[in-house]
Amino acid sequence: MEDSINIRIYLKSLNLTAENASRWINSMCYFEPTEMISKKMTSGKVKKFNHKKFYEAIKEEIENSDRASMMIKDKINTISINKGSIRNDIATISCNLSYDIYEINKCNIMELVDEYIKEYEGIVAYACSLEDMFWQNNENIVMYDIKGKSKEELHTKKSDIFPDDVIVDTEFNPGHSHIVDGIWFGACWRMWYGKEYSKYIPMDIFSNFKNCYENRLYSNDFIRITLYENLWEYDKKENRDRQWEFRKSVGVDELVSILENNDTISFDIDAAIEITAGVFEHGGIRLIKHYYNDKGELIVKSQAIEVKTYELGVEGQLLWSETKKIVNSR
Repeated sequence: MEDSINIRIYLKSLNLTAENASRWINSMCYFEPTEMISKKMTSGKVKKFNHKKFYEAIKEEIENSDRASMMIKDKINTISINKGSIRNDIATISCNLSYDIYEINKCNIMELVDEYIKEYEGIVAYACSLEDMFWQNNENIVMYDIKGKSKEELHTKKSDIFPDDVIVDTEFNPGHSHIVDGIWFGACWRMWYGKEYSKYIPMDIFSNFKNCYENRLYSNDFIRITLYENLWEYDKKENRDRQWEFRKSVGVDELVSILENNDTISFDIDAAIEITAGVFEHGGIRLIKHYYNDKGELIVKSQAIEVKTYELGVEGQLLWSETKKIVNSR
């Protein structure tokens, strides 16, 4: 089966309008839709695509409702708009486009994502192989048998929901994803990080990551990181290694662990990352500390020789930062 590109942008619900939702759908529609699904217009059922009815429904569902879910598709491609399905104040716009469509139109497609991140203050976005995104996050071990895929290197664990069932432990996959606070945390081919994401990971931590094909800062509006050159070569060892290195370098999984296990941003006495909320010296409301060893790698506080401290404001903006050696560290 031919692969597709999977693109998803996370933004504040307030920044999603009927106008930019329609523009996204029109711009990404390089195919002839045959079906449509809408939370209100089709009551969540698949109906034959009707251009007039679908576009008439966009304003009603996007601007006059707290929750919206709309999709157009054919047998391979999909374009989706969602608002309030994960969290009331978070919306997503996304698409899955075939290999051929992407390869022919990739410059225009990537430029559009750049524009949406900047113009509509995107929080985070990613682009990757749809096939790879599925397998990196698939917990159903039976799927490997159905698709004839090897299970030799799989890590498994008991299901938290059904203790008698064994599932794939996706934490051992370099491309696994987490959704926390309604937004995405992970590592894949290309990623965009807006200013709002700074309340989790400051921009200069992303900027300092160098083992990638591209790391580009766009006028302090957002940063775009491409881990490896060819989107479709995700399974090469060097590209998997880069995914792991990115996760470890910026602290993706350490941060997610703090957020998921405590429900709110909090403090861990011997973590690689510490995040505390309060009122601080430079007017900030959040203090983030990253601990490093002598190789510049994230490491737990008790083994660190250096700490980088960031004070962030209400909007996640950097107010102050400092790098210090840790005295009497091991």
